[in-house]
Amino acid sequence: PDSLDAAGPKEVIQEMKFVSTIRDTYLLQDIDLSDNLKIDKKSRSLVEYSQATITIKQNIEPVSERIISEIPVKLINVLPNLRLFVNPTTVALTVIGGVDRIAAVNSEDIFVTIDFAKQWVSGKNYYEPSVIVPKDILDWQDLSPRNLELVVTKEIN
Repeated sequence: PDSLDAAGPKEVIQEMKFVSTIRDTYLLQDIDLSDNLKIDKKSRSLVEYSQATITIKQNIEPVSERIISEIPVKLINVLPNLRLFVNPTTVALTVIGGVDRIAAVNSEDIFVTIDFAKQWVSGKNYYEPSVIVPKDILDWQDLSPRNLELVVTKEIN
């Protein structure tokens, strides 16, 4: 369950934020995992719980790589009265993660940005963008192109 009922001394129950389980290790899992873990009663011996165990389930997938292309580049923190152009307007990169998970990733799930207010330097033309991938993706690599041209002009009123 996502929660348990606990009974015991009021001062102990009021301070509880989580319930610990007895530590366990799973080595070389290649299939999905489902197990029951015992609640660790040693740390709070005066507390009684509505259940003695909790069930955990974990999807296990082989790790793979996939190239994602046509990821739009966004300009953020642009100052007023300026027009900015980025070239090229999209990038590609490789994501690393579980086979099923990376199969579901698309270009809109990845955020590639150039922060004008933090990065812009007069006379500098090429900038390396920041990349944010979904938190359940293990890693990313091979950004292409690595540096993007940023053209800055003043807006004419």
